[in-house]
Amino acid sequence: MEWFVKERENRSFFELFFLWNICVMLYKIIKKAKNYRGKLVKKSKSLVSILGVCIMLFSFCFQGNVQADVNTVQSGKIKSGNVTVWEVGNVAKVLADVERLNLNTVNVPIQVDIPNVNSANMVINQAQKKQAIILIQELLKRNIQVIVEPFPFIQQGNIGETEWNPSNINDFFWNWKTVVLQDIFNSITSKYNIYGLKIASNFVNMEYAEGYWNDTINFVRQQYKGNVLYQMNWWLTASWDPSFEAKFKEKINRPYLKKVDIVSIDSWFEVSGKRNPSYEEVKQSLFATTVYNRGQNVVQQLEQLHKTTGKPVYFGGFNVPARELGLQNPWNPDVTNVFSKDVQLNGWRAYRDVLEPKPYFKGFSIWFIGSNDSNHSYQIHSKEAETVINGWYKK
Repeated sequence: MEWFVKERENRSFFELFFLWNICVMLYKIIKKAKNYRGKLVKKSKSLVSILGVCIMLFSFCFQGNVQADVNTVQSGKIKSGNVTVWEVGNVAKVLADVERLNLNTVNVPIQVDIPNVNSANMVINQAQKKQAIILIQELLKRNIQVIVEPFPFIQQGNIGETEWNPSNINDFFWNWKTVVLQDIFNSITSKYNIYGLKIASNFVNMEYAEGYWNDTINFVRQQYKGNVLYQMNWWLTASWDPSFEAKFKEKINRPYLKKVDIVSIDSWFEVSGKRNPSYEEVKQSLFATTVYNRGQNVVQQLEQLHKTTGKPVYFGGFNVPARELGLQNPWNPDVTNVFSKDVQLNGWRAYRDVLEPKPYFKGFSIWFIGSNDSNHSYQIHSKEAETVINGWYKK
């Protein structure tokens, strides 16, 4: 590894030296230049121009040196961050978060515009896709793995994907394959080295269609050789209601889950009903949740999912909002208006200490990175929480 670091440092030095010489040469040329009419180029404009060129060149050079030290992440594990569809253009902030949190992967969404919650019609937003491709290119330059996620953007983003319930299931799958996935194959996965592709994102109303999903996975395998991920939504069980357990077993026994490479979960488990649970309380609650005294054993169920499918389990979207009651309803960034760094820290610490040793646990993706909204509750708000995340899966 030492030779790689030295080589990168040497390359950076020579890039700077080369760019400096270009700037000096351009300055000399402009200083002596005359236009075709014999008039001298005005010095003030020349100096402003050369200064602008220098600034752009140096900015590009330094941005190019932003690197995640992916070689410090354990082999085979995923440390990722999700970017929202409207923030894929924040390339510099995404790269800064990747470096700060020591991530080796980024989940890049491709916006799929859907007119309403019952529609089977869909189209990829080409303008957003162009921005996403620029981000993908910048990530791959820096050896950051990319997971591509066709992301349902229903009614201008006003409706969550868990509510999508197409009126015609046949039309839904036809369009999902031929309009959405085929576009991604043609414009992204065939041109770039994409680590993973999510073929579903929390489609709770479509997961029953086992034959359709088998067909979709076969369709994907014909054109994409990377990791295929199926992302399901999180679930509830309660010791006092056996029907929840029956639904959970039905969910994890879908045959198509055995055909993908990674089973992904949008992970917003309702763990603790306390406003500010301690680290130990959160840790215990992962084995018996306290919200409404459900007693859900999240850790045991994750292992059960792995054993049933034979696949590694991955948190495809995960975070703890820095709010009181943030572990009661983690899916709600505004669960209360009372800020709490401790809730976020204790949640991340407990999840890490419980799941990091589990061999079946593939990793996690932080919801979200790349945002310039420093006050959002899903930002990582303390150095302590940042250290916990940075150290997860570190060699």
